Amino acid sequence: MYVLLAIAFSLVGFLLSFLRTGRHPVAMQTLSLVVLWLALIVTAANALVFFAGLPAGILKNGLLIIYNGGKAIWFLPAVLLASLLARGRGADNLSVLRRPMLAAAILCAGFFFMVTIGKWRHLDEMKTFFLQSGYPVYFLYLNMGVECLASAGLLLHRSWRWGMVCAIVLLLMMLAAVFTHVRNGDPITDSYDAFMQLLLLLLLTLLLILERKYKFLKKAYVA
Repeated sequence: MYVLLAIAFSLVGFLLSFLRTGRHPVAMQTLSLVVLWLALIVTAANALVFFAGLPAGILKNGLLIIYNGGKAIWFLPAVLLASLLARGRGADNLSVLRRPMLAAAILCAGFFFMVTIGKWRHLDEMKTFFLQSGYPVYFLYLNMGVECLASAGLLLHRSWRWGMVCAIVLLLMMLAAVFTHVRNGDPITDSYDAFMQLLLLLLLTLLLILERKYKFLKKAYVA
C-alpha cells in the first residue's frame, strides 16, 4: 500500500512543480530543508523500531506508521523540488540540490544498513532462502557487503564522488530482488520494499544527474 501512496505523492509533487509560486529561491531553500528533515525523522523512527527492541503495541505501530507513511509523503516535496531543479538554470541551485540528495542518500543507506543487519541476525533463514532461490551461500555475503559499501558510497558522495555508481549498483540489486521473488512465485507483497527502494533510487539518480548539470552551469558562469 505504501509504495502506491509514494507513487501517488510523486505524481502530486510533479504536478505542483508547474505552479510558479514554488520557483522562488526562498521557497526552494525552505522546501529543501523540509525534504531533509522529513528524511531524518523517518529514518530515526525506523532506527528506533529496529534497535530499541520494542514489543508489539501502540508505540511500535505508531513508529512504523511514521516510517512507512512519512517515507511515502516524503516523495511529494522531494519530487516537487527535483522537478523544479530539473527545469531551473541558476548555478546557485547547486546548494539547494545538495539537501534532497543527502536526504535521499540517508533514506537509502538507512534502509540497506538495517536490512543487512537484519540478514545477519537471521543468517540461517537467509542462507536457506538463497539456496532455495538457486543461489550459492556466498552470494548472501556478497550481497550484504555490496549493500553496505554502496550505501556508504551514497552517504559519502561529496567526498568519494561514487554516488552515481553506487545508486546504479543498488538499482540493479533491487531489480534482481524483484526478479527472484517473481521466479520463486512469492506474493507481490514480498517485493514492496524493493519497489519502494527502486522509486527512491530512481529519484536519487535523477538528482545526481542534476548535480552534474549544475556543476557544469557553475563552471560556465565562473568562466
